[in-house]
Amino acid sequence: MLTGGATIPKTFCEKLIKQGVKSVAVIYGLTECLPPIMHKFVTKENIEDYNEQDMGVNCDDSANYEIDKHGELVIVKSNHLAKQINDSDVITLNTGDRVNMVNNNYYFEKRNKDFIRINGELVNPQQLVDESNATKIVLFSTSQTHVIICVNDKSVYTDSLIQKLTSQGITYDKLVMPIELNVLGKPNIGKLRRKYVSNQSSS
Repeated sequence: MLTGGATIPKTFCEKLIKQGVKSVAVIYGLTECLPPIMHKFVTKENIEDYNEQDMGVNCDDSANYEIDKHGELVIVKSNHLAKQINDSDVITLNTGDRVNMVNNNYYFEKRNKDFIRINGELVNPQQLVDESNATKIVLFSTSQTHVIICVNDKSVYTDSLIQKLTSQGITYDKLVMPIELNVLGKPNIGKLRRKYVSNQSSS
């Protein structure tokens, strides 16, 4: 049996094995990287040691897998990475996943995302941006009550967005900077966040 997309609880693995499943292959993959890039096998012999955070071992021999200073998993020069929308190769991909490594096994910590509270619910700030402006306006949060608004041109209209944020008690900083797109044609929010953090550190 093969699973993917999310971790599965130990109790579910135990149930499968009791029903005769010999091995459960749990994989870690990305939309931007077509085959699975990490895997582990759960069997009757090792089920007691099952850990949901354990992503398994790297099964992509074509790339370098690095953990940057923020704890984020970075893939460099993988043959399995999808091309960008202009058909050029992707050299480096920031996965957005914070991980650590012990004895060649990777362990998932959390998604490198922060959320804000809107109408009592936690939401990804970028969800507040209309799809038609998704390549012109990027939001990311530094806390649940403060966001950074990045626009690629100072003429981009943000008044209604700012009104929505401030009505919820959320403060903001607005920056004008180039917005690069990832392999899926969406804003590279991770890169913008790192630029912001770097600028804050040097100021």
